[in-house]
Amino acid sequence: MERFSLAGGQGWLTVEESGGRARCAAELPEDGKGLYKGYLCGTGGRALLGTFLPEDGRLKLRRTLSLDELRRQGAWPPTGARAELAFSAGSPGGPHSPEGWHWEEAPARRMGEPLLARAAGGGRALYRPEPEGFSLAFPYAETRAFPLTPLFCFARVERMNGEFYAVFPFWSGGCPRLPHKPAQAVSYTHLRGGKLLGQTKQRRRRAMANLTTKELTALSDQLNFEKTLYCKYQEAAQECTEEDLKPCFQQYADQHRQNYDCLLGYLK
Repeated sequence: MERFSLAGGQGWLTVEESGGRARCAAELPEDGKGLYKGYLCGTGGRALLGTFLPEDGRLKLRRTLSLDELRRQGAWPPTGARAELAFSAGSPGGPHSPEGWHWEEAPARRMGEPLLARAAGGGRALYRPEPEGFSLAFPYAETRAFPLTPLFCFARVERMNGEFYAVFPFWSGGCPRLPHKPAQAVSYTHLRGGKLLGQTKQRRRRAMANLTTKELTALSDQLNFEKTLYCKYQEAAQECTEEDLKPCFQQYADQHRQNYDCLLGYLK
């Protein structure tokens, strides 16, 4: 195993060769500056390993690549590694940000769980600090995939500066916060003619009938995800010994159970 220094010795990247493949693992300190990408360097070039994601108070990256692919990119055998700031955190008062919001170029760094950080992707979002934590607003349109899919039942759609956004509330640690008015959840609504309209049951049935195989597969995956989260939060609620946290875990478990039942009803 080889080990290379990153960020002036504050981080590291290891490379382990096995069976014609290279397993890479890297860590950086969480400095709050933005989104970092990791590279494995060789004498003839470098290979992009991916994006560092927040995990346990650090930024971490794991990637396995074939040696043939690394050789094609001139990165094998490796001679070093680099971590580069790909997107810097937005500054308040951006020219196109609504009042009270500013652009966050790396919303993934705000997430409290690696799974949510991956779901946030590499795009930017609006950020607003709040007394209970913060909110992120992702650009929303019917023609694009819904942002931050694992938390779609936590979202509400708002129109700001003439544009629509899916707004997600979070606690200060990056865990999702239940909206104050669940009835506004976007899972029961869609945009039509610039207005937010509730869908009737008949429209939902017609929409389900027109879903593609890919969309049905995505719904099925989301169903399994909701089931997993329900089980995890339910277990946490049962095993938690801190009385102030137990009801929070139970609330999350109940919400994901509700999401599961809702999706199951659609699929049926």
